[in-house]
Amino acid sequence: MTERKEFEKLQLFDILERVSEKLEKEIQGYLIGGLAMISYGTKFVTKDVDIVFDSHKNAPVFVKAMKNIGFREARNLTTEYLNLEAHQVLESDDGSRFDIFVNTVCNCLELTEGMKNRAHEVFVSGNLQLFAIAPEDIFLFKSVTNRPDDLADMAIIAGYGLDWKIIEQELRNQQDYWKWLPHYYRSLEELEVEYSIIAPSKKRLEKEAEIAMGIGVILNRLEEHPLSLDEVVKILDADDLTFSLEVLKRMKSLGLIKEDRELYHLIQG
Repeated sequence: MTERKEFEKLQLFDILERVSEKLEKEIQGYLIGGLAMISYGTKFVTKDVDIVFDSHKNAPVFVKAMKNIGFREARNLTTEYLNLEAHQVLESDDGSRFDIFVNTVCNCLELTEGMKNRAHEVFVSGNLQLFAIAPEDIFLFKSVTNRPDDLADMAIIAGYGLDWKIIEQELRNQQDYWKWLPHYYRSLEELEVEYSIIAPSKKRLEKEAEIAMGIGVILNRLEEHPLSLDEVVKILDADDLTFSLEVLKRMKSLGLIKEDRELYHLIQG
């Protein structure tokens, strides 16, 4: 497979300048990936520009302006990019690519008010204003997107210093955060193995991440039919009853299941 071209800040800002001239109204966007890292000086080149808009009205305006300067919908996307579930992926003849999202990235993490408040303005021209989300929030997004370069980028960001409490708090602010906790924890494990970077919160989150993974497993099986406690224990392959009961207790507190006649039933959302 041909290696994709990388782009520097000036090249990408030049594209954004041309886009801003074609915009029909003022819009704001938030950079969450490589260009955000470049803006903080933690990276020098990137293959993609990831932009999140907090309004469904603004994304089409940006897409239209990009197409007016020669961008088109990307073709032959890899599985990793298809899994991003972007609003639009645009590319140009020179190989530059823009991944455009609205509110939610990868069908999981949302752009929250906290993220927007921590963001810094890094580009303003004509009708376009762009903010780079904070390094802590970049780290969090990359911990769940699972693209080839994300772990390396996380290591770079961590090397410059992070407020780990902000990352964890933002994760917990997310709707259904328990779904993303295992992804985050797994990334912390890989970060330790590959780069010897140990997140202060990793050990403390271990049990909670295990329970969250158990919830995901049981939810999948409950889609088929209600389960007894014995069946739950067998599915989870737990060493003792305690872990299975903790998973079920957590699922009840989240409003995911109900117990009736010694069977656990899925609560349809």
